[in-house]
Amino acid sequence: MNKILRIFAGVLIVVLAGTAQAGQKHGFLSLPFGSTWEQAQAFAAKELGRYLVREDFDRMAISGYTLGPEQVVVYLAFDDNRRFYSLTIRMTAWSEGAGQTALVKKDADFLLSVFKKKYGPNYKIDRSRHSVILYSWDRPDLIIQIGMVGVDINDGIAAYGSVSDRRMAAAMKRRRDKEKEQKADNAAKGF
Repeated sequence: MNKILRIFAGVLIVVLAGTAQAGQKHGFLSLPFGSTWEQAQAFAAKELGRYLVREDFDRMAISGYTLGPEQVVVYLAFDDNRRFYSLTIRMTAWSEGAGQTALVKKDADFLLSVFKKKYGPNYKIDRSRHSVILYSWDRPDLIIQIGMVGVDINDGIAAYGSVSDRRMAAAMKRRRDKEKEQKADNAAKGF
């Protein structure tokens, strides 16, 4: 009887832990991944009124967002079904010149300290000398990366951090790959 109770307690702990993990919401502030475009607009109007929010077809950009002591741009990306599935935080862009890489690395390290507090300390360091991804987390539910990105020819490069819902990002990639393949097939038939 004691053995059965211990087994039952163990199973209950595993089930409760799994339920807590499954119920955990990720996204931006109170806007969870999977939210509709309309929900994101209402969220932006209610909670982001003091920031400049620009809307494109598949993303919203929140300029001047305060992340600790830094002013950043936050991009909310939406899939083909107009559901929020990814966010990117872009730090200040640094133009070419001596020390540019050091400034971007400093910004990336700041993002690393923020992401470690939010997503945990178990990240990987990319040792490749040519990679634009510096750090990543291996999570079954999320794709989390910190790296460097070229902003434009005038602004130079910036550090960024991105978080995506793994399931939604994979579905989006499949749809885009299928669309790209269809376009290639159509183009091949055209000559």
